[in-house]
Amino acid sequence: MIIASDDNPLAERKTLASQDLVSQPFIMPEAGSGLRELIDGFLLRIGMDPERIKVSMTLGNPELIVQMVQSGIGISLVSKWSVFRAIKDGSVKLLNVPGKKLRRKFYLVSLEKESSTLVAAKFRDFIKGYRFFVPL
Repeated sequence: MIIASDDNPLAERKTLASQDLVSQPFIMPEAGSGLRELIDGFLLRIGMDPERIKVSMTLGNPELIVQMVQSGIGISLVSKWSVFRAIKDGSVKLLNVPGKKLRRKFYLVSLEKESSTLVAAKFRDFIKGYRFFVPL
């Protein structure tokens, strides 16, 4: 999710174009992290070169990123899990770039093709069928 503080001028707008984000300082996860790679790919898909954005701060902790956005230091892209409470209390606003979704894939890795125990098989089936839901 793309987030900004509640007093950021972009927070009042219903929709944004990718060009609107170029002028904003970004608070980004650490280079080389899985989330940073995902964000860089997303920025390329919306027509922004990740090398050209203004990175005001790089942090390794998602909760700290949200706190910096709340304080107005910049905007960021974060997981809905790390920003849920801040959105609920109104200190952070979601920025909407129409038609652009940021989706993260998760993988299940095992040593064997078939689970060695019934518990392991049930756990694998549970994980594959689980759907996360956060009302945002």
